[in-house]
Amino acid sequence: MTLTKTAPKTELRQYWETILLHLQGEISPANFYTWFKHTSLCSYDEEIGLIVIGTPNAFTKSWLENKYRHNIINAALASRLNAKKIELIINADLNNPENCDRVDPLQLIRENKKTNPTRSRNHTLNPRYNFDSFVVGDSNRLAYAAGKAVLAAPGESYNPFFIYGGVGLGKTHLIQAIGNALLRENRQLQILYISAETLTNDLINAIQERSTKKFKDKYRAIDVLIIDDIQFLSSKTQTQEELFHIFNTLYDNNKQIIISSDCPPREINSLNERLKSRFEMGMIADIGVPDYETRLAILRRKCQERGIIVAPEVLEFIAHEITSNVRELEGVLVQTIAQWQCNSIEPTVDAVANFLAKHHRLSSLKNNQRSISFADVINFSADYLDLAPADITSARRNKEIVTARQICMYILKHDLNMSYDLIGKNFGGKNHTTAMHAVRKITNEMQTDKALVRSVNAIRRSLGIL
Repeated sequence: MTLTKTAPKTELRQYWETILLHLQGEISPANFYTWFKHTSLCSYDEEIGLIVIGTPNAFTKSWLENKYRHNIINAALASRLNAKKIELIINADLNNPENCDRVDPLQLIRENKKTNPTRSRNHTLNPRYNFDSFVVGDSNRLAYAAGKAVLAAPGESYNPFFIYGGVGLGKTHLIQAIGNALLRENRQLQILYISAETLTNDLINAIQERSTKKFKDKYRAIDVLIIDDIQFLSSKTQTQEELFHIFNTLYDNNKQIIISSDCPPREINSLNERLKSRFEMGMIADIGVPDYETRLAILRRKCQERGIIVAPEVLEFIAHEITSNVRELEGVLVQTIAQWQCNSIEPTVDAVANFLAKHHRLSSLKNNQRSISFADVINFSADYLDLAPADITSARRNKEIVTARQICMYILKHDLNMSYDLIGKNFGGKNHTTAMHAVRKITNEMQTDKALVRSVNAIRRSLGIL
């Protein structure tokens, strides 16, 4: 059956609820609630594979397009919808499914396109991803330099170019930045950016429609092929076989191939050995977890791009707390800005800390850890370090006392999730920036000072934290 905008609202709602269930398993609760709470499925055309999603404003539409387009398509496919492409539209009447029959989604698509410049025929590239907006640090410097080198001699230098790293570290940004830079230099280039999942779905559709020759012709005519998340081809033997032949054709014709993965080629499970060897023929570069300085630079760049000013201590707090990946880092910043814009209250360190705690970013303590008091941390630390508790809470500046005080601040923040303001107040009314500096100092020194690590962990064990 083909559903259109005139289909019963209950059917559209059921489809959208199923899609959201799949999305909920892939996206953090905070991001899911923030970006999908006022969305709806407004139209689904099974014949052409088009789903139309309503969003409440331009900000949400832009964010979903840039960050979650592939997630939405994959969730729709997992829901057994024939979702070849999605369109996102803006209209005040589309805040919930009940209002979807009041508008013509196709007309809204046309209206939205009038106010949004159309992309080139290489529409799979996101124009927001470029080298200028890519923040370089020690964790990604090699990959960045190699990406720049590809521009000098595409198809010759570093071909294929294979980037690997954890989730949300900037792989997608970098590989699309290469594609966008090449496209600016030559608008006639046929550049295709796809996910491995999309490649698989394209092949499945070609087999079902008996159009495998068309599939092969399409991919072998590409000048620059960019495949994201290649690890998802694991165990997909038929797709791997087709990719092997596509790779050989493109490579033999000096066409550029760019691939990303969450691990090096040799570590991709159930991947054809012939493909592994092909992927290792060119340049392999990794992107690691950014250090504190890089995370802070990313936050400052994002604020600059949005034309807003956030207090330095708030950015420093976010950079310190969110250490896993860039995507989550940016997500917290956007949520902070959204809260600010909705409530007209400038964000503070405590406000951000409360928001993160509410959404489980700062709630990793075990139940027995919640009963640990400020006095417990001081007393156990003083006992282990052979100091008097009063020395640690005093204003004395002896090196051993200052270090002990900083260790206590680190444990209070890292393990008890106490706010920086409260830590400062407990230490005689010190400023929250003093506590932030102490936590950052201990965090950095623990990376190289094994004796300090042993001391901190011994105190934590005595408190029952480890």
